Amino acid sequence: MLLYDLKEGQSGKLTALLFDTKLSERLRDMGFCEGETVSCVKRAAFKSPVLYRVKGSLIALRKSEALKIEVVL
Repeated sequence: MLLYDLKEGQSGKLTALLFDTKLSERLRDMGFCEGETVSCVKRAAFKSPVLYRVKGSLIALRKSEALKIEVVL
Protein backbone atom coordinates (compact mmCIF):
# COMPACT_ATOMS: atom_id res chain seq x y z
CA MET A 1 0.00 0.00 0.00
CA LEU A 2 1.19 3.52 -0.69
CA LEU A 3 1.19 6.42 1.78
CA TYR A 4 -1.21 8.36 -0.45
CA ASP A 5 -3.78 5.55 -0.06
CA LEU A 6 -4.21 6.24 3.68
CA LYS A 7 -7.51 7.91 4.48
CA GLU A 8 -7.85 10.81 6.93
CA GLY A 9 -7.38 9.47 10.46
CA GLN A 10 -5.74 6.24 9.28
CA SER A 11 -2.20 5.21 10.30
CA GLY A 12 0.40 2.83 8.95
CA LYS A 13 4.03 1.80 9.35
CA LEU A 14 6.55 2.97 6.77
CA THR A 15 8.21 0.12 4.91
CA ALA A 16 10.10 1.77 2.02
CA LEU A 17 11.00 5.11 0.45
CA LEU A 18 11.18 4.76 -3.33
CA PHE A 19 13.07 8.00 -4.08
CA ASP A 20 16.51 8.94 -5.31
CA THR A 21 19.05 9.14 -2.50
CA LYS A 22 18.92 12.90 -1.92
CA LEU A 23 15.17 13.19 -1.38
CA SER A 24 15.05 9.93 0.55
CA GLU A 25 17.74 11.24 2.90
CA ARG A 26 15.86 14.51 3.43
CA LEU A 27 12.63 12.69 4.28
CA ARG A 28 14.48 10.43 6.73
CA ASP A 29 15.85 13.54 8.44
CA MET A 30 12.23 14.70 8.91
CA GLY A 31 11.26 11.36 10.52
CA PHE A 32 10.12 9.25 7.55
CA CYS A 33 12.16 6.18 8.52
CA GLU A 34 11.30 2.55 7.91
CA GLY A 35 9.28 1.20 10.85
CA GLU A 36 7.93 4.61 11.94
CA THR A 37 4.19 5.12 12.30
CA VAL A 38 2.70 7.80 10.06
CA SER A 39 -0.87 9.15 10.15
CA CYS A 40 -2.89 10.93 7.49
CA VAL A 41 -4.19 14.09 9.15
CA LYS A 42 -5.82 16.13 6.37
CA ARG A 43 -6.14 16.25 2.59
CA ALA A 44 -6.31 19.52 0.70
CA ALA A 45 -9.43 20.37 -1.32
CA PHE A 46 -7.97 18.95 -4.54
CA LYS A 47 -6.37 15.92 -2.77
CA SER A 48 -2.85 17.40 -2.82
CA PRO A 49 -0.93 18.19 -0.73
CA VAL A 50 -1.70 15.84 2.14
CA LEU A 51 -0.79 16.57 5.76
CA TYR A 52 0.86 13.69 7.64
CA ARG A 53 1.96 13.29 11.27
CA VAL A 54 5.22 11.45 11.89
CA LYS A 55 7.25 11.52 15.10
CA GLY A 56 5.01 14.30 16.46
CA SER A 57 5.61 16.61 13.49
CA LEU A 58 3.15 17.65 10.80
CA ILE A 59 4.55 17.42 7.28
CA ALA A 60 2.75 18.16 4.01
CA LEU A 61 3.67 16.03 0.99
CA ARG A 62 2.59 16.34 -2.62
CA LYS A 63 0.63 13.46 -4.12
CA SER A 64 3.62 12.62 -6.34
CA GLU A 65 5.82 12.23 -3.24
CA ALA A 66 3.26 10.25 -1.20
CA LEU A 67 2.91 7.80 -4.11
CA LYS A 68 6.58 6.83 -3.67
CA ILE A 69 6.34 5.81 -0.01
CA GLU A 70 5.19 2.31 0.94
CA VAL A 71 3.29 1.57 4.17
CA VAL A 72 1.49 -1.33 5.82
CA LEU A 73 -1.55 -1.02 8.06
